[in-house]
Amino acid sequence: MKSVLPILILAILPYACYAQESKNETRDNFGTWTDIMFRKDINNWHIGGYIEHCSITKSDGKGITNDELLICPIVGYNPLKWLRFQFQLDFQYCFNRGFNLRYVPEATLHFKASDFRFSFRSRLQLTHQISNGDLSPIMRNRLKVEYLIPNSPASLHVAAEPYWLESITKARYYAGMGFQVHKNVSITAEYIRYEYYTQTTDQNVVSFALYVRI
Repeated sequence: MKSVLPILILAILPYACYAQESKNETRDNFGTWTDIMFRKDINNWHIGGYIEHCSITKSDGKGITNDELLICPIVGYNPLKWLRFQFQLDFQYCFNRGFNLRYVPEATLHFKASDFRFSFRSRLQLTHQISNGDLSPIMRNRLKVEYLIPNSPASLHVAAEPYWLESITKARYYAGMGFQVHKNVSITAEYIRYEYYTQTTDQNVVSFALYVRI
């Protein structure tokens, strides 16, 4: 199993190398995300959702903070043990830009091997800007590797997620830790690095989430 991990790191490496292309010397934005997520399994189906607050401090020297609030109901179906389909509807309110809707269908392949969990998620994100009626599509493909620490309620994970349409416009890189507080309750903390390929300012995010299974 240990031989698989270098292969997965090599799979993520091209995105990381692309992210290191030279840019103008600029300060990065900084953000904090806080999520409360819940889920209910009903046979092969699941329903749930999450509430998320995003606070983003710009690096323009003016101390401007962007705040967003999202309410996201979710419904999903598992036709096979290793395959999940899901649809998510995001009600997104940006305090300085107004209200948007996001329609997010996705498919995820996932499996467990020894103390590792692997997943590959392909997601189409359609953002509907209510103010002008524009509908903007973007594809997101996330590769995630999670290590379940033996005899421990804790886990570690890394992931890479490029955003693309005709070319890669930005990417997320994740590194985090999860902790199983109870059979139905877990918490996670993550560092997320945004690399933008259409602008010079990138973004660092610290994220905290509470997961509850009903």
